[in-house]
Formats: sequence, C-alpha cells, structure tokens
Amino acid sequence: MLTLPKASAKWQRENGRFVSSMSIWLLGHCWMDAPKQPEESAEDREAAQKSAAAIKDYREWEEARRAAYQEKRERLQPEFALFAAKFRTNGKPWPENAAFGKWLNLHSKNQAPTAADVPDGNSLEIMDFLKAFQRQREEAARMEAREKGQSVSIAASSPNDDALSRRMTPTCLTGHFPQNTSYGKAV
Repeated sequence: MLTLPKASAKWQRENGRFVSSMSIWLLGHCWMDAPKQPEESAEDREAAQKSAAAIKDYREWEEARRAAYQEKRERLQPEFALFAAKFRTNGKPWPENAAFGKWLNLHSKNQAPTAADVPDGNSLEIMDFLKAFQRQREEAARMEAREKGQSVSIAASSPNDDALSRRMTPTCLTGHFPQNTSYGKAV
C-alpha cells in the first residue's frame, strides 16, 4: 500500500525528511489518489525512443531470419524425403522431426548425407546413420587436417574421441599431463 507513495519524489526528497504526516495521509484517503507519473526528461524520452527502435529492428530481423529458415526447410524437405525413404521403419514410429533437424544441421555444415550415401544393405535406423555419418565426416576432416599439418578444431571433433577427451580433461582428474603439451617448458 505504501510502495507508490514511498517512491514519489516528495517522500524521497532529503531521504524522507518531508514525508507527509501519516494521519493526514490516512484521513485524506491519499492511497486512493492516482499515482502521478514522474516527469520525463528529454534524455529519458530519447533513450526510450532509441530502445523502442532497437527492439523493433530486432523483431524485424528475427522475423526475416525465421522466414528465411522456414523457406530453407521447405526447399530442402524433398531432398531429405528422398534420403529418409531409404530407411525401413518396420511399422515403428520414427523421429521425423528430430531426424530432419539433425539432417538440416549437417546440411548447414555441408555434411548432410544424400540418398546415394545410404548403402543398400543398411541396417541402421535413421538417427544412428546420421550420427555415424557425422562421425565419419569429422574423422575424415581430422585426418585431412593432420595430413596438411593444420591444427584440429575441438568443435569439429567427436565427443567420443578418447585422445580428445584426454586433452580436454583437467589433469587433476586424470593424474597425468597430455604428452604433446609443454606447459610453459620448451619442447
């Protein structure tokens, strides 16, 4: 009940030195008074306008991004359908949305498999195939990078790569240092 009056300029002036007498406030039913809006300075109005414009720009950008993504999904759906048709479901429901999302993710990295990439005697389900295909592509990229003498990106590595996990695990958990790291010493 007192939150609005306590926030008013009159009650805040000189740390509340000029607070109205409580008896006058109560007898006058002042809590029922409409709260007065604080006066906005020109700086406040300008900041509010800039903020509103930034929010509007962001919403327009987000909407354009979503529309472009939706258009991309619709454009790639037939290609995915050809790929997905290679998998037998044996009457079981399959995670079409999850598989399409995973396939789109791989497509964004130029790593999506096509129907021609599925061998004729394939026994894997679609999600297992996508994961195996991704691991195969990442391993090929690591091998190619090693042959060229380039460093291998952690993001492009498989989370199941034991050598990678040893490099990423703190030494307090493993009890040993990775062999190829100098830790400040000359190699």
